[in-house]
Amino acid sequence: MSYLLPPNMGRKISILMFLCITLLGRSFASGAESAGTNTIKIQVFTNNDDPLMTKYQFVVQKDGKKIRELDWFSGGTNCIEWIVFDRTGNPKSKNGIWVFLYQTEDSFLADAPIHKAIMKEIFTRWPVSDFDSVEFYGRIGGPPDWFWEIPIAVASSQSDDYKDFKAHYPHSKITNLFGLYKQLVDETKVYHPLQEIFREAGADIEFQCGEKIIENSRAQDLPFYPQLHAMGVDGKTRVIYNAPGNAFTIKPLANK
Repeated sequence: MSYLLPPNMGRKISILMFLCITLLGRSFASGAESAGTNTIKIQVFTNNDDPLMTKYQFVVQKDGKKIRELDWFSGGTNCIEWIVFDRTGNPKSKNGIWVFLYQTEDSFLADAPIHKAIMKEIFTRWPVSDFDSVEFYGRIGGPPDWFWEIPIAVASSQSDDYKDFKAHYPHSKITNLFGLYKQLVDETKVYHPLQEIFREAGADIEFQCGEKIIENSRAQDLPFYPQLHAMGVDGKTRVIYNAPGNAFTIKPLANK
């Protein structure tokens, strides 16, 4: 499953091409439909322009307004979008999910009711067993809780491997931060709150890798520095805190 491997040039190009298509416009074989609960309205767009798969976009605009195609493509709307890649072929490949979080300012946990509604809609249409991957693009964490970034940043400030990397790269013990990022995510178990939300929907996820780049900064330049300072992180210390792409495997929850 190449889409779960650490980033390579081909993957970067494919993601950039997809994002460009998303922003510039797409032809929809069928129009939008509405779904969701009484309080959360989900719009579903279907895209059949790829012979290898059908893309289903589940979109919620957080102010409750209906999204027109032109509004969505113009960008800047306060939206959450999940895309299901329903793959074809014989034998049929497993489906994948991309979750786009670029256009929401809040963390995944703060937006949990919206994500739960979208998951319910998706797993009503397809069983969890039809999927093998879910990838998040944008910020899983963020305000008000910064649940993803803070534990990773604190752990990286204490990591001997990261201290060595900063002091001796390219002659450091490790020369690639993607492996260290996975280690920090696994050690802090920062994905557990995310995992619990998926388990409520009958699915289980396991972290695979960060993608594209590993984001790092001096602690004092981060919006959650007050929390880091309270935990003993010096403002001049450079810390790892996120990757703009995070990939997970997904499978049915045991005994579900």
